[in-house]
Amino acid sequence: MKTAIIICKIDRASMNIYEHLRDYKLKNAFIHFIEDYHIFHESLDKEIKAGFLLFCSTHKSKANINSLCLHNIGNWGKADFGGKDKTICPVNASFFKTAFLELNKLTKDKFDVSVEQVHHGPYLEKPSMFLEIGSTEKEYKDKERGKIVAETIVNTLDNYNKEYKSTILFGGQHYNYYANKILLNTDLAISYICAKHSLPYLDKDLFHQMFKKSKEKIEFAILDWKGLGIEKNRVLGLLKDLGLDYKKADKINQKAYKQ
Repeated sequence: MKTAIIICKIDRASMNIYEHLRDYKLKNAFIHFIEDYHIFHESLDKEIKAGFLLFCSTHKSKANINSLCLHNIGNWGKADFGGKDKTICPVNASFFKTAFLELNKLTKDKFDVSVEQVHHGPYLEKPSMFLEIGSTEKEYKDKERGKIVAETIVNTLDNYNKEYKSTILFGGQHYNYYANKILLNTDLAISYICAKHSLPYLDKDLFHQMFKKSKEKIEFAILDWKGLGIEKNRVLGLLKDLGLDYKKADKINQKAYKQ
């Protein structure tokens, strides 16, 4: 799988990461520069020859959350920031999990690392993900953070050699506590996360997109039980109609899913 690492020339964090990446010999990967922001580069995957696209980007937060973030791409609802309405993009959950594990190893708890729910564009038909530095100009320019993300990319490319069982997760906050815990402490991957505020958009079509666009077979759903809110019964009904089993997030037996 050839990986394209997408660097935006006007994105401070993206260029910070690139300044460190250029010191490494990349394994089965290349750097592709874009002139403007990532989220509106619709169908970029058709312009470059790569099986996977890894976007290096700033992370913006109203609360100025200081963290290193990873997320997959797409829109559960309206496409306000690139992509298409109610359309999610293909994912490689095993690559994503490997990147998350490598990033945590390198930060050594010095910085917060968090998985986010699926959000924003661009629309793509090949697997992809975002790896971001958040959330102010101070962090965007920080050389240590740039180096950690660059090393995470290099290590992920070197160590991506295992396919994990994958799941989908519903409920909870945009920065998903249970997703972080499950990715760190079990051998489960997570293809898609739909947070509580996006659950009203969830329907059978989006479920079918998840089944079709996940590289790994989706084994079951994980539910943040308290984080489903008023959508709980509707989500349970959709899962029943589709014949997909579920497990409560706080009941995941870590030993059962750890080899």
